[in-house]
Amino acid sequence: MPETFPPWISEAPKIILWDTQLLVAYIVGSVRSTLLGKEIAKGFSISDFDFIRSLVTRFKVLTTPFILSEVNSWLGKVAYHREELRNGLASMLPALREHYENSVILSQVEAFSTIGLTDSSIVTAAIGLKALVITTDWDLRGILIGKGVEVLHYDELKNFHAHLTF
Repeated sequence: MPETFPPWISEAPKIILWDTQLLVAYIVGSVRSTLLGKEIAKGFSISDFDFIRSLVTRFKVLTTPFILSEVNSWLGKVAYHREELRNGLASMLPALREHYENSVILSQVEAFSTIGLTDSSIVTAAIGLKALVITTDWDLRGILIGKGVEVLHYDELKNFHAHLTF
């Protein structure tokens, strides 16, 4: 079986923190795959969903209440499928490890004024639990690298796997 992560990731992660857009794409693909590539899951295809699902089913998933709040908001934007998508979120919740940090603590993260609560929660959870972060946010990726957190932009991970198949 090919390597899952690029060689610059020091060891196989025990837990992965998925950023908001990746969790949205996973839930949308699980519940209503015809919405992949639409506004709610723009930029994600069926093959992206299959790839994300392969990782979600093999590794523990870490999240924060702030990520889940953003996911919930995104799922609520699709009026005709809102309940179905939120039921998909609800069915996923028992499998997630949720890390909570007080907002006052998060506001003390060095980059808080730039990245806000959700990304500050990602920083503290990743550092505290030594999680690999997978994100679609290049700026967050840079901040996490600066803090010594192992992080991959989703495009990096996708490109790594695309090269393995040739």
